[in-house]
Amino acid sequence: MFEDLLSNGLTINALRSFLLVAEKGGYSAAAEGELSKAANLKNRISGLADPFHGVPLFQPQGRGVVLTAKGKELQSVATQALQLLEDFRRSCLEERQLIRIGGGQSLFDGIFLPQWPRIHQRLSKSRFQFHNLRTAEAVRQLKEQRIDFALVRPDAVGVEQLGSRSLGKIEFALCVPHQLLKRQSDAPTLADVPRKLPMATLAGDGQFKSQLEAYAKENKFKFQYLVECSSQAQVCSFLETGTVAAVLPISLVDSMREVATFPMMNADGFRREAALVWLPERLHVMPELENARQAMAQLL
Repeated sequence: MFEDLLSNGLTINALRSFLLVAEKGGYSAAAEGELSKAANLKNRISGLADPFHGVPLFQPQGRGVVLTAKGKELQSVATQALQLLEDFRRSCLEERQLIRIGGGQSLFDGIFLPQWPRIHQRLSKSRFQFHNLRTAEAVRQLKEQRIDFALVRPDAVGVEQLGSRSLGKIEFALCVPHQLLKRQSDAPTLADVPRKLPMATLAGDGQFKSQLEAYAKENKFKFQYLVECSSQAQVCSFLETGTVAAVLPISLVDSMREVATFPMMNADGFRREAALVWLPERLHVMPELENARQAMAQLL
């Protein structure tokens, strides 16, 4: 039967073309506008109709195409099959196991990064690939097996298909370099923080900025945003210069000796829950990923 499938158009190139068109939403988009390439993709994928008894895999939508129900099933099967082949190829070359993790930058910075030394020690034969994704996109790519794990909010995880483990809450603190404080003290308080405070913060996060302003108003501060960064790791780097303060996850600043931290336990919006999420069927056929799941669930 397998030989029949191969002779009737089921090839690795056909499956890869199918997945590319499914991801891009159309032949032209997958071919980046090249007509000849789009025609080649269409011909290659049309060969998949024979081994699957003519069942339609795509249906037109606007100028592109979308997957049919059977097309979505094939997408899942093909993604897993090609990933297994790629994992086998790497094992033959004795390459490190690739672990792909998706999720928001703030969750990565606040949860994964502080534990990286222990994770690296525990999973020393693995290598990691990180994708900065919004929650909905991370869950979608997880279901499509384009990533192996996701760090997302627990309320974004559906009850079907996915496995998850709560990682608890990220606690934030107002972090102020000692040299910016009004006086040097072994136990500084908020009274020692200047009312006008130069700040480093994340760029483009309107909700986070609104929460900062609410906290500043409640505590009679005036935050002056001197630096806007693309990640919390960058914010940490500016904080360590001693020239700006910041609001960051406590886990990121525990080791900074020249920084005073004022936990924001009761401030609205500064306690973020997180969960590690995975696709059980993929881990079932990939023992290395199951080992990674156990390690991250314990360490994170």
